[in-house]
Amino acid sequence: REDSLTMLLIGNPFVWWLALFTLVGWVMVGLIFLYQEDIVSERARFFLQRGGWCALGYASNYLPFSIVPRQCYLYHYVPAFFWNILLVGVFLDFVTKTQRSRSFVCLFIIVGTLVVWTLKSPLYYGAWLTKEEIKSLLSLASWIHPDYLP
Repeated sequence: REDSLTMLLIGNPFVWWLALFTLVGWVMVGLIFLYQEDIVSERARFFLQRGGWCALGYASNYLPFSIVPRQCYLYHYVPAFFWNILLVGVFLDFVTKTQRSRSFVCLFIIVGTLVVWTLKSPLYYGAWLTKEEIKSLLSLASWIHPDYLP
């Protein structure tokens, strides 16, 4: 349809992928701690307890919508995403030991977020794009059904 705009409410893919990899990383490090029974250190206990609360919040907000047999929209995922972002902070606090490394990681996250936002902003703000332009801006083809393309 030539007289319509399609706006994709996908959020920033950099932040979504960062949060997903952080969740996977927290589970892997947590399993290593539990396997090695190295929970006696204060740092490991802090990591598992704080991360555990974040993971519990994430699971309690995400799991109900994962079993729903209908399409989920962005607002279904945002409450779980909030907990996942908190887990990013817990994980980064654990993996960075000095203030300099924390500053570097935070700068990387800010720059990565801004770069991806700048590249994907035509999708976010409903710019007039052709099918080919939209497909080139999508990181994954499954982000939008072909019938919704203009």
